[in-house]
Amino acid sequence: MTPLMADGADRFYPVCGPGEGYLEPEGVTSRVLAIGGTVDHWWDAKIARSHGFAINEVEGGDHSLQIRGDWRASIHVVEDVTAQVQAFMSGTAGTP
Repeated sequence: MTPLMADGADRFYPVCGPGEGYLEPEGVTSRVLAIGGTVDHWWDAKIARSHGFAINEVEGGDHSLQIRGDWRASIHVVEDVTAQVQAFMSGTAGTP
């Protein structure tokens, strides 16, 4: 999942790496929630942490945050991630 930045006005913006066409992490001045799956080869929690982003890492999640071969677990991931995004946007989520 693309990391999201909240600008304080209930808007999200994707945050990507250099040259990827979105906001560069170095230019971020707002809170950022980065969500990724541990089996997604595009996800790098170390990089997200190095920028001070709040992290929600989905154990066994692929790039779409699905758990391969376990549709029930994938549904729970959607519930958990949605709750985490809601908490983040309302300001009740923990900080990194």
